Amino acid sequence: MLITGMYFRTEDHSTGKKLHRCVYCKKTFSSSIKLKVHIRVHTGENPYKCTLCQKSFSLSSYLNDHMTTHTRDESDSISPDGKSVMTLQHLNKQMQAHSIKKEMLYQCSYCEKCFSHSRSLQRHLRSLSGEKRYTCSLCEKSFIQSQSLVKHMRTHTGEKPHSCPECLKPFSTASEVKKHMRTHTGEKPYCCSYCPDSFGTSHVLQLHLRVHTGEKPYQCTLCNKMFSLPGSLKTHSRIHTGEKSSSCSQCSKSFYTRNKLQRHMKTHTGVKPFSCSICKKTFASSFHLQRHSKIHADKKPPTCSQCKKAFSSKAFLKKHIKTTAGNNLHPRVPSS
Repeated sequence: MLITGMYFRTEDHSTGKKLHRCVYCKKTFSSSIKLKVHIRVHTGENPYKCTLCQKSFSLSSYLNDHMTTHTRDESDSISPDGKSVMTLQHLNKQMQAHSIKKEMLYQCSYCEKCFSHSRSLQRHLRSLSGEKRYTCSLCEKSFIQSQSLVKHMRTHTGEKPHSCPECLKPFSTASEVKKHMRTHTGEKPYCCSYCPDSFGTSHVLQLHLRVHTGEKPYQCTLCNKMFSLPGSLKTHSRIHTGEKSSSCSQCSKSFYTRNKLQRHMKTHTGVKPFSCSICKKTFASSFHLQRHSKIHADKKPPTCSQCKKAFSSKAFLKKHIKTTAGNNLHPRVPSS
């Protein structure tokens, strides 16, 4: 059984057919495309957006039904009894809408989306099959749609024609602006089905799901250790290369990760935000607090036989005996 993204790939032993199982509800599908459409029920992804009111839907058929709510034109007249009267302009729009529906002769068998021309359906099917016909002339990366290639070229040119209306930060695509806006609104529409966490994008949700599924697709080529995130693999690789990119501005020490540098900086600032709930002693990091908490645990901590002082680890006890050897409480043991 193979775990891939948000589904399990398994096999029906009675028929020998490959099945794709949803990790949320265990429902199975004959193709990954049908499962992809089904997953939207759980993730809340709505890729079909209304161009009039910005409301979005998970299926194109739902969007088509919704569009009928916009058929009444604003210029419709109102009768004395408060009821709207259909104008000639409104009637023409209704007739046009029915005409368009009749022209939608080509329907996708996977997602119910309809098209008026066979070439439009073929282009849509290519997007589902993964066929990439458009190739970048600079880096040879390929894309399914020509518009995707246009957006990709901006990574080479640096063009960012879209900007955030709140902070004016520039972006290369309108979709990036939409995702960025959630940092201002706090909106997190993608919820994890395993825990209460929610996220601003479906991509971050997919990465988070690996915490629950145990999927680790990124492998170190030197020690074969597996990781769930590419950033975790990159950080791990520094152990082999010896690279310590995060340096302290106060002293000459450097660290593999920024988190370790931030923890180290507290030794210069004197900030100790972690407090023991039993003795109120404070610490610069949660690690040191956890190590200290062992003193209060039921298990008897390492204790000095001379002064009865307790320590959180044997290493600290040994250091204590070494530094205090020779005084009244800790006489040196004569060598034989």
